[in-house]
Parts: sequence; C-alpha cells; structure tokens
Amino acid sequence: MAVVLSVGFYLEYALREWLVDRVTDELISHARMGRNQLLNPALPLRAEEMDPMADAIGHAAGARATIVVESGVVVGDSEIPLDKLSQLDNHAGRPEIIRAFADGVGVSQRYSKTLRTNMIYVAARFDRTDGRRGVMRMALPLKTFREISWRLRLTLAVAGLMGLIIAVSVSGLAAHFSTRRFRQLAAHVVQSASTPQRNRLEVRSQDEIGWLAGTFNEMADEVDTALSSLTAERDRLAAVLEGMAEGVVVLDAEHRITLFNPSARDILGLGQMCLHQPVENVLDEDDQAPLLELLESELVGHVELNLERDGQARWILAQLTPTASGHSAILTLHDVSDLRRQEKIRQDFVANVSHELRTPVSILQANAETLVSGAIEDRVYGRKLAEAMERNAARLADIISKLLDLSRIESDGYVIRMEAVNISACVEHVIETLKPIASERSVFFRNRVEAQNYAVGDREAIEEILSNLLGNAVKYIPPGSQVTVLMRPSPPHHWRVMVTDNGPGIDPIHFDRLFERFYRVDKGRAREMGGTGLGLSIVKRLVIKLGGEVGVEGVKPNGVCFWFTLRRLETPAKRSADDVDEELISI
Repeated sequence: MAVVLSVGFYLEYALREWLVDRVTDELISHARMGRNQLLNPALPLRAEEMDPMADAIGHAAGARATIVVESGVVVGDSEIPLDKLSQLDNHAGRPEIIRAFADGVGVSQRYSKTLRTNMIYVAARFDRTDGRRGVMRMALPLKTFREISWRLRLTLAVAGLMGLIIAVSVSGLAAHFSTRRFRQLAAHVVQSASTPQRNRLEVRSQDEIGWLAGTFNEMADEVDTALSSLTAERDRLAAVLEGMAEGVVVLDAEHRITLFNPSARDILGLGQMCLHQPVENVLDEDDQAPLLELLESELVGHVELNLERDGQARWILAQLTPTASGHSAILTLHDVSDLRRQEKIRQDFVANVSHELRTPVSILQANAETLVSGAIEDRVYGRKLAEAMERNAARLADIISKLLDLSRIESDGYVIRMEAVNISACVEHVIETLKPIASERSVFFRNRVEAQNYAVGDREAIEEILSNLLGNAVKYIPPGSQVTVLMRPSPPHHWRVMVTDNGPGIDPIHFDRLFERFYRVDKGRAREMGGTGLGLSIVKRLVIKLGGEVGVEGVKPNGVCFWFTLRRLETPAKRSADDVDEELISI
C-alpha cells in the first residue's frame, strides 16, 4: 500500500511538472508573438486601441492576454471589459512584470485577485524604437493541472482502498482467533472503568494474559487510592474557597480566568461565561491599566481597584501571587469598601467638628483677650463681651454634649429599654418642656395623637427624638406658625409618628442629606438660632436603634413633615399585663 502511494505521488508530481513546463513554453511563444505586434511605433499605447488587440491575441492563444505599459498601467486585457480597465490595480509590482522588465521574460505562479483563482503568468518585454516600453503578458488558470492531479489521485485511491480492504479482511480473520482472550480482558476493563467500584480481574493463567490481569488489578488499587485522595483534597479546597470572604481568582499564564470562588463572583460580577476569558475584560477601562501593570510584573504585589456594582462604589484591594511553577497566578480580592467609607466618615467628621468648634472657641479667645486688655473696666462693653462668651460657651457645651450623645448611641453605649410607651403622653411632656421657647416665638403646638395608642420603644429615646424634631420646628418656622404631631398606622405592624409644620418648608434637594452630621440647609441662620447640625443625626440613629425608619417629605401648600416609625402595640388596658410582657419579650 505504501509503495502504491509513493509511486502515485511521484507520478503525479512528474506529470504536473512536465505539463507546467509545456504550458509555460507555449505561453512564452504566444507572449513573444503578441509582443512583436506591439513593436510598431505608430501604434498608440492607449486602452482604446490596445484592449481590442489584447482580446484578439487572447482569443487566438486560448489564454488571458494583458498589455501593460512601463508605468504599470493596464491598457488592454482579454478578460476585463474596456470600461473597467481603469479600476484595475497598478501592475508594476507584479513578479512576472518586474522580471520581464529586468530580463526580457518573466514567469510566476500566483493567486489572481482580479479573477480570484491561481494562475501561471508569462510576461515578455517589448522595446519600441521611439523609447516606449511595455509588457505583453499571457496567463492560464492552474485548475486544468488540478483536474489531472485529482484524476490520478482518484485512481490511486481506488487501488489503495481495494488493497486495504483485502489486507484488512485477511488480518481481521487472523486477529479474531488470536485476540479472543484479549477482547474478554478489555471488556472487563471497560466495565470496571464505567463503575465507581472497580472489579478485580480473575487471574486464570500464568502466561502474558495472566500477568496483564494481575497488573491491571494493581493499577486499579492505585487508581482507587489516588482518586480517594484527590476527592478529599478537592472537597477541602472547595470548602475553603466557598467559605472565604475574600475573592479568589486563578489565572493561567495568559491571564485568563480558570477558577473563581463565590466571593470573587459577587465582587467582580463574574459568570460562567467569564471562564477562560482575560481577567482585564471583566473590569472597567479605568481599572484595567493598574491591574495589567501588576499582572505583567509577574511579582507579588497589590493594587486598589475602584469598582461600581449596582450603583454603589466599591474599593477592592487586589493582591497577585504567582505560583511556584510560574505558569499561573492567584489573584486575591479584598473588599475594603467599609474601611474606605469609615476613613472618609472619620475625615469628614474631624473636619466638621473642627469647623464647628472653631467659631465659638475663637469668639471666647478674642473676647477674653479683649477683657484682659482693659475692656473689663468698661461695664457696658465688658458686659456685652461676657454675654457673648456665655452664649458661645453654651453653644460649645451643646455641641460637645450632642457629640457625646451621638458617640454613645453609635458605640452601643446607649442602652435601649423596650417597654410599652404612650406616645401621646411623650408628646405632651416634650411640648410642656418647649412651651417657654415656643411662646417667645409665638409658635403653637397641636397634639393629635390619640391617648389610647401605644408603641414599643424606649421612653427616653422617643422623647429625645420628639424634642429634636419639635425643637427644630420652633427654631426655624416664622412666628405665628403651628406645629402638629400626628400618628397613623403603618403596615405591617407599625405606627408612623409625624411632626408637621406650616412654615416655609425645605427645598426637596436637601432631603437626602438632612440627617447627616453637621448638615444645615441655611448655615448662617442655623448658627444664629443656636443649631449644632447634630439633632437630626441623633434622631436617625435613635430611630434605627428602636427598629424603625425615619424620613422627611414636603407638605402642600407649604411646610414640611418629619416622620418616624415605631412598633405598634395593642392598648394594654384591653390586655393582661402578662400578654403585654410576652409580646415585648418576643420583640
């Protein structure tokens, strides 16, 4: 069979070469005859005259004829219409054209972009007495040679196939009788490989087959041991990766993702389609550059990425650790978003506290220096300075007191004692406390909370919340205004307590930030009224401590409504004390 194929390939090669040589010689003869017709200097080398001549030469020779002037422009082609000649590429760079201008005759075999087929090209140079030069080129497609080659190959293939069938038939009969025991052994091996419990082969003889069966039994024992060990290692690794809070991404040498754990999936938003994709493709363009720089360094290092997921910014510390083999690397992702936010809160807090304390401290220092310098002798002026010092000392004490309260609430130092609270009574107590200030500003209170309604909460915390909300209303609404306190059911089992006024209201653009520390709508007026910017922040944290929600909304036609929710409790008067205590304990 091998001899037949070898002879066939040699005959095919020899025949092809002989045919190519014969056709090349024939094309050279046609090209030279066409060239001789172009030597007449009276014959213009324009497309209008040359294209019909190329058509005639090509038809007579049974080949494609092309006339190319020295600049490489095609002025005639038997396969291209006259009106499309101008669309042809310049032929000055064609291999056969270059050789023809250099040696007189050029030959090449290549793919024709114009006809989209492989061609054999022969070009002959013509030199006119008027100094003009050009090339007469003849070409034939190579598909004719391929047809001859395919016929010879088909003949050889049929002969080879027949020989193969005969050989296979003879060898099959011989193998059937000599390999019966091997087939039985192979069938048992396949059956064992397809079941979790690999059965052992029975060794019936001491010959080669018996030795092979014994070797298989030993191999099966080793495979079972190895698989058990690998399964245990895999399970341990999977448990570790599943339980890690840090994201783990395994990369290959091309920085493609080969494995990731659930934390990495949540951090980077990975899916199964991300496997075998470059890790930089799952990141935004801003984060690709630092990560690529880290990956290309192939050293242990880290870089911080700023990602955005579900509209929230997340800061991720990515640490790269190449493996010992150097063919892969492990990218560990630490979510440091909370740390960065806490750092930002701390910086903002320090800046705000410094800003808020600077004014009263500066006034105290300036007035004290003025008094020491002699103003204390002026009773009228000295009294004004002392009163200013008293006001700013009180403001300073108020800021410090509220900062301490806020710190105590946030650090769990504020103990919440849950009990049944009569909200109407809390409102009345706060109103009585604020009445002197409200009377000075001609502000009126209305308590519309029904006396029989109870909530679950801490009485002191609820009165602190109401005191801040009602106190703010008294400070910032104009004289003659009214503050109303209402309470309505709020699904599923809550009360919504609302503090509403009919003052000028607050622009809704401030609503989202009203509960931030030191945030004021009108900073100048707030300082004038003695506001610290901490009251609403304390309100928010106390409400959260009580398990409720807090918010603000506008009131039509004017005014603003601050609200918070509390857990609803049925009126204790209608229930036994044990029932009330049991519900409080469950809460």
